[in-house]
Amino acid sequence: MDIKNIDQRFSIAGQLNETDLEDIARQGFKLVINFRPDGEGGETQPPNAVLAAKARELGLDYAYLPVVPNQIQASD
Repeated sequence: MDIKNIDQRFSIAGQLNETDLEDIARQGFKLVINFRPDGEGGETQPPNAVLAAKARELGLDYAYLPVVPNQIQASD
């Protein structure tokens, strides 16, 4: 997992898995926002429901805001 810090309060990373969420929780992160629609990354991408459940188990807040490239609207 490659975490890039944008500022003191916001970081980004590529696709996370359950083990990555454990690492993120240990590092003190509080919230994970998943922008990837289910299935976008193929069979290796964990489903949102799996990641959300793991995040809750670890005490992380979790938001699912799937973004489809080239289909972003002002309401998004």
